Amino acid sequence: MTHLSVILPVLELTEYHARLTDNAIGNLRETAANPFELVIVETAESPRLATAADIHVHRAERSCYSLDFNAGLSAASGRFVVQTGNDLVLGAGWDDALLAPWSTRPDCGATTVLSTAHSAEHRTDIEEGFHGPIMAFPRGWTLDAETFPNIFSDTDLVMRIYREGKRMYRTWSVRAHHIGGGEQTWRDVAGPDKGAFFMAARERFRERHQDCGLLMFRALYEGWRV
Repeated sequence: MTHLSVILPVLELTEYHARLTDNAIGNLRETAANPFELVIVETAESPRLATAADIHVHRAERSCYSLDFNAGLSAASGRFVVQTGNDLVLGAGWDDALLAPWSTRPDCGATTVLSTAHSAEHRTDIEEGFHGPIMAFPRGWTLDAETFPNIFSDTDLVMRIYREGKRMYRTWSVRAHHIGGGEQTWRDVAGPDKGAFFMAARERFRERHQDCGLLMFRALYEGWRV
């Protein structure tokens, strides 16, 4: 069994998106410390990325981010899966950094690495924290595409992991840079009133998890950068 499956949903609306995708795939391959399984979920009439993937999932019609990601989950074979995007640049050894907490934290349920947007000195610590641009978790979880098709799906997943008595840990030794402007963000489907779109998803998150009594609910709901 492959240890890590990296799931990369791709919807290339412009040439810029295509360049981001090619750069992201190259970055993943070049900076990983170990072999991994790359699952590309490509939404396109004429797919172009089959040879770049270890597993290629072609979706001819556009649906939503969560369904695309879940299609990648269904195809993956790794013990752990990594949620990433085509607008991220990962530091060397990102795979080891994502896996490290599972060997030292018995309550680990998900992991991330440090974002370059996080102002902090270089450290090698592993600490509890969810503010990171990439996430790894054990295969078996899925995004709730019905309730959170395009936004708050990963936030909801983190909260469900916490409700199972697990925690999310961040490794400080590797950073990830979020370029922005990648494909199929929630802003692409939000329509003209992006604020209302965001708040509606946020309210669904509140209704689902407000009774859990966990501090993590408040942190996620209020958008704490921890």
